[in-house]
Amino acid sequence: MIAVLDVMGIRDLVGPVIGQDMVRRGKPHPEMVLRAAGRLGVATWQSAYVGDTVGDMRMAVTARMEPVAVTYGVGKFGELAGVAGTRMCSSFKDVVSVIAAARPRSGVPVGAQRRR
Repeated sequence: MIAVLDVMGIRDLVGPVIGQDMVRRGKPHPEMVLRAAGRLGVATWQSAYVGDTVGDMRMAVTARMEPVAVTYGVGKFGELAGVAGTRMCSSFKDVVSVIAAARPRSGVPVGAQRRR
């Protein structure tokens, strides 16, 4: 993964890169995103994970991240929507809107805001 970013000349534009080959337990285990959040110095509940597979969404939920599914990837809409709490996005514009709307207010976890 890092080699691809290097070849493309964009490695400096991307934060922590943690692939399945860099952890003991891959998706849907949250080890990758927990490590990334730690390197960024943010709590997982203050984070969103954007992905296109059920494994991505399960990983986000397990890590207490906001699960954001893109419907223009490999996953099927019904499968992705079947993971509780998943926000569905059909465009990058939708992704930006969902993440902006889900930002925690006053230190309250995103999931706790929805339950009010």
